Amino acid sequence: MGFQVRLHAAVGAPWHHAASPYRAVFGIVSKANHPKGGAVVAVPICGLGAEDGSELWSFDQTGQQLASQPVGKGARNEALALVRPQPASKKIYVYFGSKMRSPVHKTAFLHSLLCNVRTLPKGAAGNWQQVAELLKQSKNLGTVFVDKIEQAHNPVDSTDAVLLVFDGYLRIPKTGKYTYMMATDDAGYLFIDDRQILKRDGRHWARDAARGECRKEVVLTKGLHKVRMVLVDLGGSMTALIGQWIDGRNKYALRPQDFAQPGKTKLERLEPRHRNVPLPAFQTKELSYMSYAGAQYTEIEVGTHDGKEATFLFRDGFAGKGKTSRRILCGTQSMPVRVTRKRVTATGLVAISEKPPRARSLRNAADFKHYSALILSANLADLDASTLRGYIHFLNFRELNEDAVPVYEALVARGKLEQEERYEALVGLARAAGKTFPEKSAKAFAEAEKLVRGQKAWGKTAREYVEFLLYRTQDFATADKLLSRMLRGAPKDKRPMLWGLQLDLVVLQGKTDEAKKVLDELLRAREVEFLRTRKTGNSQLFAAAAVKSNALRQRYYDLMKAGFVLQAREVLHEWSDIAPVDRVHGTLPLARARYWERLGWLDGTLAELDGAILMDPLLPNLPEVELLRGMILQKAGENGKANEVFLKIVKEYPNHPAARKAKESVK
Repeated sequence: MGFQVRLHAAVGAPWHHAASPYRAVFGIVSKANHPKGGAVVAVPICGLGAEDGSELWSFDQTGQQLASQPVGKGARNEALALVRPQPASKKIYVYFGSKMRSPVHKTAFLHSLLCNVRTLPKGAAGNWQQVAELLKQSKNLGTVFVDKIEQAHNPVDSTDAVLLVFDGYLRIPKTGKYTYMMATDDAGYLFIDDRQILKRDGRHWARDAARGECRKEVVLTKGLHKVRMVLVDLGGSMTALIGQWIDGRNKYALRPQDFAQPGKTKLERLEPRHRNVPLPAFQTKELSYMSYAGAQYTEIEVGTHDGKEATFLFRDGFAGKGKTSRRILCGTQSMPVRVTRKRVTATGLVAISEKPPRARSLRNAADFKHYSALILSANLADLDASTLRGYIHFLNFRELNEDAVPVYEALVARGKLEQEERYEALVGLARAAGKTFPEKSAKAFAEAEKLVRGQKAWGKTAREYVEFLLYRTQDFATADKLLSRMLRGAPKDKRPMLWGLQLDLVVLQGKTDEAKKVLDELLRAREVEFLRTRKTGNSQLFAAAAVKSNALRQRYYDLMKAGFVLQAREVLHEWSDIAPVDRVHGTLPLARARYWERLGWLDGTLAELDGAILMDPLLPNLPEVELLRGMILQKAGENGKANEVFLKIVKEYPNHPAARKAKESVK
């Protein structure tokens, strides 16, 4: 049955199983603590054989076929089995990929302690009868060998609500009475020799049983006794623990030596039968993770076991080539992957464990840069929309992040986006690209504006687009055309806002007389609106407007200081609409100029400041306005012009606080 012929492998020992194209070589690390324990092998099948272990054939270095029993699907794309080595066995060769079922030696083994993770189907789980029914309906997620019943996380993947089934044997040193205790989060059931000993129905905290509240005394004879513990984790935190209770002060979690333990092995290498046979079996690693606004991001690496090159293709479209492929996964769901070498493909899952790897911080510049680089190195055009959305969410931790531009472009290029999602992607692209890629920004704004024309979002979008045209690209013709469209049929309460944009347009074009007329119209309109809504006198009217504008101004600067640029824009718009008189005072132009500076629109910043001075050469805050002009000129590389402005401030306003800053800024 074992095809025990001495065929030669590509390297090393002779090939013992002719029908199998691959084998895993294990070294024996330790022996079992009972005669029927065998030794554990975890074979990285990776879709190249049966994941339940039914096709595993085992031999030692002499060619002796070894008794084995498949255990089932393991974690990390492995198949588990128990193998019984001979006293002289030094190595275990486990062959796979033959599509031939291997003989099962059930009587040769007593199962060592296993933890089988299963899905938790919907349904009542209030008592053992209900839980037993859910077990029948559940699906296997994977199995791992454990050395004790003490578990605080899902050992297979990141599935939250699960069933954990521990099966094995207790080692009883002598006949007598033993008191066992159980702490669980949530429900738990303990069986010894198929008899229910302990139960905790429903939701629980583990601490509720930490002092032995759930315990029972049993009489057990010397030897091995079958044990099963079922944990029902309903979501959130998880605990499964079985301990021995001596008295109120003396209790302990059961130790590895209290259970029947198998021998341990260590995977040394994988080998193909012939040198020209590709072996793309792979392993996965979780290297680090970050969290942002409820979303999880994990840096993972997939690499071939033999260290040779292969191509890697993930279900979301991510592709890589080389000995390893490193990337960022969004969320905690397992990601299917295919690893191909020549015409042979290995398949499996990249599972995200509930036990987190090294934590990185979004606020650490090096960490953020590292994750951003991995995101941008991906084949973005091929990724599915879900992954692109996840990457955009991450990159937008830094508002107006230019690194998001190619990700937005990849998302916009997808043809099957819902209108709302496409609109949001276009606006996001327009904002992120505005500083360095104005042509991309203009195109995105134009499409977004057309997409929501006639809808509620149109006015807000058109306003932002007009500001871009005025202060970033100085495309006055397009801005004028769009403003005319906005004014047609605009309700009365929106007209002051549009007149404000018209004022910006004529000021930036240097049309001072026309600008003053528009400003007078705007101020009269706001005065009429205040009188109509508040029904109060002029003095009270302006006092109320001043109080609110001051509050909005403070809120705007607080948001800008905290880095919430998009929220600051909303406040700036509200301030502009409610207090156009602050244009005359110079406080509003100064605040707007700082906003354009934050966007990187230096030409627009200078245009805003120059326009304010043009409208009133004697602005109350002229030193501050001039100081910002000088600093923007300096930032733009115009040091000569900047020095002229700084020296003018020092000369004309020697006692003003801006003079000291101007003097320090001269280069």
